[in-house]
Amino acid sequence: MTRTANPNAKTKQVVAKPKLEWETEFTAFKEICARNGLSMSQEIYDRAIKSFLRDHNYPPGNSQTLMKQFTQEKLDTTICQMDSCSNKAEYLCFSAFPYGKDVKLCNQHRIDEERKGNVRGSKKLDSTI
Repeated sequence: MTRTANPNAKTKQVVAKPKLEWETEFTAFKEICARNGLSMSQEIYDRAIKSFLRDHNYPPGNSQTLMKQFTQEKLDTTICQMDSCSNKAEYLCFSAFPYGKDVKLCNQHRIDEERKGNVRGSKKLDSTI
């Protein structure tokens, strides 16, 4: 039975016992670290713990990650949002593509992105935008 982590424990040691289905990956990790002279704990810290903490905005109160939304330039929503395109935006595209959000595109870029499979759907914009 697994136990939950206790952040107030006297020791900071972490013991990792892999599940049966993870044993081959853990063994390979140990072999690669030994072959390349790497510290397993340093690799785990650098590649797993630091990125996990960064994803969860730790330490709390780091204003550098939160102020971005206030300091970004406002986008001109009347032009195509593809890089280096200055055509008038004609479509609101519901995307699964690089922006990860809905974007306004000109007709040519909408067609290109639909061919690539990056657009789930699109809606013609009013001419009054």
